[in-house]
Amino acid sequence: MRLTTKWAIPMTDCPVLKLQDMAGSSSTNIEDLRSRAKMISVKLGLKDISEWL
Repeated sequence: MRLTTKWAIPMTDCPVLKLQDMAGSSSTNIEDLRSRAKMISVKLGLKDISEWL
């Protein structure tokens, strides 16, 4: 059984967890990481971070 959030998104598909995995990997392209961080910040309404990225 897979853990899910209250929105029934499998935890393995969670964008923030994927971002954390990418950030911890030395093989991650920095532009891919920045792009994903920007997408997540926009979706979460984090305007300051979105503008900074």
